[in-house]
Amino acid sequence: MILKLAIIAGLVVLGGTVLHTELDMLFPSTSSTVPESLSADVERLSGEAADFMEERLSESGVHLEQMADGVTSSIADSIQGMQEGITDGALALNPLDAAQETSAAQETSADEESPEERQP
Repeated sequence: MILKLAIIAGLVVLGGTVLHTELDMLFPSTSSTVPESLSADVERLSGEAADFMEERLSESGVHLEQMADGVTSSIADSIQGMQEGITDGALALNPLDAAQETSAAQETSADEESPEERQP
């Protein structure tokens, strides 16, 4: 029974020590007046929160810039590919070349016709 009480007392003392250390780390500025202590703690915590948010915003800004660069390069590559496709398509659809090919095809088909087919 005494052993159980000793273990419980040891845990309570250990817990009190840990709690005291954690409270000192969380609220380092303790003064005799409560309002001064609270205002100092609030100022310190708000400063830490502001620093944390600035760091997060700068990190997210870097990520956004990287994403924007990737999207921009992807769009530029797509536009360049479309321009090349349009240029190749326009050259293939040149009406002068098409007319020359049509007349050449008609001449070869006329030459290949047998003399019997030419008679009216």
